[in-house]
Amino acid sequence: MEDHPLVLETPQPETFFEGFEDNSMEFKVQFWVNFMESQKAKSALASQIFDTLKESDIEASLQEEG
Repeated sequence: MEDHPLVLETPQPETFFEGFEDNSMEFKVQFWVNFMESQKAKSALASQIFDTLKESDIEASLQEEG
């Protein structure tokens, strides 16, 4: 995240372990961006995280709403 052009350097991005679920581990990612770029940054970083997990052969389960 630190290298992504939309993520501000200060405060630094952080990742927190939230807990264990039935078949997964849950993490929270926090980062700061310019307000006008927030949706674009959220989407870009979600794709980057998903791609990184896939490249590392880590299966990402997507939760369904409802």
